[in-house]
Amino acid sequence: MNSLTDSRVLLSVLLGLIAAFLLAVAFAGSGVGLPELALFVVLLVLAGKTAIAVGRRGRNRG
Repeated sequence: MNSLTDSRVLLSVLLGLIAAFLLAVAFAGSGVGLPELALFVVLLVLAGKTAIAVGRRGRNRG
């Protein structure tokens, strides 16, 4: 993958994380609690692993 594709992947991952966090906060009602933060951390780790895997796959093909 080139740098433009890498940027798009990272941007989409970040937007997905922000959306997931906002949904978690909305479902929680008032304020941000521990479950929302835990969900955000789990999603952050999974998104990071996915982005790394996509980057490796692209470099191996190129």
